[in-house]
Amino acid sequence: MYRGMFAFEAVDALDRYLAAPGTRAHAIIAPSNAFPFSLHILRPTLTTTTIPNTGHWLMLDAPEAFGRAIDLCLEGV
Repeated sequence: MYRGMFAFEAVDALDRYLAAPGTRAHAIIAPSNAFPFSLHILRPTLTTTTIPNTGHWLMLDAPEAFGRAIDLCLEGV
């Protein structure tokens, strides 16, 4: 599983997705997500919402804030 996961080129997949007309993406992230390989670091034009005081499971750590972030992402869709 890990070999396959690390072989997946997420930034390439994101680039292919965003190349299609009318597509958009938004990352909802935890403050600790600041790795050099994080998509929002590799693609700084990717819009983000950071939810404070959360870890990997944002939707469990702060369900109300996560829900608001999803609602904001869906506005205008």
